[in-house]
Amino acid sequence: MTCAIIVVVIFEEGESFMEETRKSTVIRDLIIKIFLILLFVFLITILFPMPNLTAFYDSVFNNNVQSMKDAADSYFTKDRMPEKVGDSVKLTLQDMLDKKLILPFLDKDGNECDTKKSYVKVTKEEKEYKLEVHLSCPNKEDYIIEPIGCYNFCPEQTVNCNCSCSGAQEEQPTTSDDGKVTVNKTNPTPSNNNDGGKYKLQYLYTRTLTDINWNTGNYQSNKEDENDNVRLVDTKTQYTGQKKVSAGSTQYKHVKYAYKDNWSVVTDWTDEVKPITDKFKLYATRTLYTGYKKVTKDVMNYKHIKYGYRDNWVIDTGWTYDVIPETTKIKLYATRTLYTGYKPYVEETTQYKHVKYANKDTWTETGWSTTKRTENSNTKLVDTRYTVRKTVKTTKGSWSDWIKEGVWRDSKPADSSTKQWYGPYNEKTISTWKTLYDSWSTTELQQPISGNRRYELLTQHPDECTDACNGNSTVMRYYYRVYELQESKQYMYYYRTYSETSSTSTDEKVVSNPKSYTDNGYTIVKTEYKYKIKSSDNEIVDTKWTNSKTSPSGYVYANEKKVTKTTKYKALDKWVTSKEKLGEYTSYVKTKKQYKYKRNNPEKYVIGTIWTTSKTSPSGYEYTGEYTKTTKTTYEPYNKWVTNKDKLGEYTYYITTKTQYKYKQNNPEKYIESTIWTDSINPPAGYTYTGEYKTNSSTSYVDLGYWVDDIKDLGEYTHNVKTRKLYRYKYRTVITKTESRWFDKNPGGDWVYANQTRKVRVN
Repeated sequence: MTCAIIVVVIFEEGESFMEETRKSTVIRDLIIKIFLILLFVFLITILFPMPNLTAFYDSVFNNNVQSMKDAADSYFTKDRMPEKVGDSVKLTLQDMLDKKLILPFLDKDGNECDTKKSYVKVTKEEKEYKLEVHLSCPNKEDYIIEPIGCYNFCPEQTVNCNCSCSGAQEEQPTTSDDGKVTVNKTNPTPSNNNDGGKYKLQYLYTRTLTDINWNTGNYQSNKEDENDNVRLVDTKTQYTGQKKVSAGSTQYKHVKYAYKDNWSVVTDWTDEVKPITDKFKLYATRTLYTGYKKVTKDVMNYKHIKYGYRDNWVIDTGWTYDVIPETTKIKLYATRTLYTGYKPYVEETTQYKHVKYANKDTWTETGWSTTKRTENSNTKLVDTRYTVRKTVKTTKGSWSDWIKEGVWRDSKPADSSTKQWYGPYNEKTISTWKTLYDSWSTTELQQPISGNRRYELLTQHPDECTDACNGNSTVMRYYYRVYELQESKQYMYYYRTYSETSSTSTDEKVVSNPKSYTDNGYTIVKTEYKYKIKSSDNEIVDTKWTNSKTSPSGYVYANEKKVTKTTKYKALDKWVTSKEKLGEYTSYVKTKKQYKYKRNNPEKYVIGTIWTTSKTSPSGYEYTGEYTKTTKTTYEPYNKWVTNKDKLGEYTYYITTKTQYKYKQNNPEKYIESTIWTDSINPPAGYTYTGEYKTNSSTSYVDLGYWVDDIKDLGEYTHNVKTRKLYRYKYRTVITKTESRWFDKNPGGDWVYANQTRKVRVN
């Protein structure tokens, strides 16, 4: 979340002190409000972290693919199928939208999928048709392939379906009112085909489809709240203004602020029913189901106790200077500030100057010189230094900048003395199909691709039916070669190389002891000496200031005196709890803070006792060691919520429902809608005085009196231009219709079984 704070400061002469105070208060209040908003967002981020929505995102993509497949099943009837083997009929997603076969949909991120790359395609093969559904979205692309026979695309509610498949149906079923299926011979076959009739059951399902139409209205000045039935489609701006005429006046600048809606959908579902306001509205609802299944078994019950703790806060009796970190058991109770200081006073002191004379030897250093002197009583050698020199060869090594290698690798290579490797800058996933079973038998027809498995049909033939035959003597057995999708990662890495360079330089040093250097290859190139020379003079060797004219021993009064006034400070030497208690000790005031804390010694007590079927205690409970054994009927919870009651399976006891809500919130954006200058410092209704004013000796303004669609139509009324926004909306009308289709099994979703069954020939 990004917050931008724009503070505009306008300096104008003639503003009063009260106006400055008002502006300061407004700015301070604005800063406090922004701080509270940021604090609220931070707490929400900590308390409600983003959940893992991977399963939800995959479900969105799969539902979109299924919607395209359902629309294709309805569209490709006999007349629309390709006639020759190898021919295909293709519909892009855009074609399906244009034909109103499907409603527009979005991917998990709210982006539109590619309407050109996404398509459905039917291809005629030797004995059946192949349906391919391909969906391409910004963040995911995938497809499904489904073999279809004549029964898939024959017109619904048609008894005698004569489809252009290889081996057309010779027997057609009808279903009576009592659900009995009768097979009608339409094209008898030779006697040798008596055993070739293979049929499958299909079930009639219905669902209600909603056809949504949008009608666009005229432009209007009032702004409506957008909802599921009302959408803003266009806006336009109209203009009016004033023209300049001769008049003398002082004008004041006023601005009018407006707010434009900025709705965003809160993507998370919540169980909480939140209050609806102008800025927070309900976006969608859904019902979740959970239940129990009946289980009879022997149950061991174990007793667990849950302890609670009630607060018992005690306030410390004394104050402390220590800052103690706050925890759940210690909190800051109070603070206070202690003060101490000094009071000034003036002290006068008279001092007298005394001097001491002596015949003093003075030694003066000569500085460094290569000339060597003879030492005597007036000349002494002080120091000797040597200049040594050595030729030095220097080798420097360095690493190059990181380079992109551009080679795909399974893992990062090992570092060497001349080459180092960094982390990857690119990666890709390699998918390969590995043979899992060479020949796998099943009585159910498999999809070519299901999850991470791929099924290659090798052969099929009828076998004797031995289990769950439903009155049939044989069952069709299919043999597949099964592949499993294997995925691996490859990466491109950064690398850098090492190189060395050599250079020669002269190392020259000035040292006092050259031996350690000459032993390491250095040569003495210069020797220098420093001497001190003695001279004697009668001079003042010391000066003292005392509080008496009488000179100390060895000193002479210099007939000079000085009076000094010194401001000194007397310490209060105690701490008080307020500045007022310092009195006249108001100089060099010092403070220190004291703290008083309250401490919690929680009291432990039993708040609950439960029996469970596990020795492992639930969170917050402790096992007591007590247990009992009972045989009873229990109800096993489903322990998850589903969006459809049919998905509960055998968990049909004690069904519980809850409603979840999804909301949208409005964060209106403030903007300056218009600016006007008036003859009064009091702003018109809806406007705010900016503090700016100007004095004109001969200028005033006359209103145009009407609105125009183009600013060019204002003519000479181009001053203090006002704008207003007009809105154009589209309104939704909903028409529902019922769709019926035959399925081999429960398709799920919003399909409802119509209690009708038919038998169809499988070729």
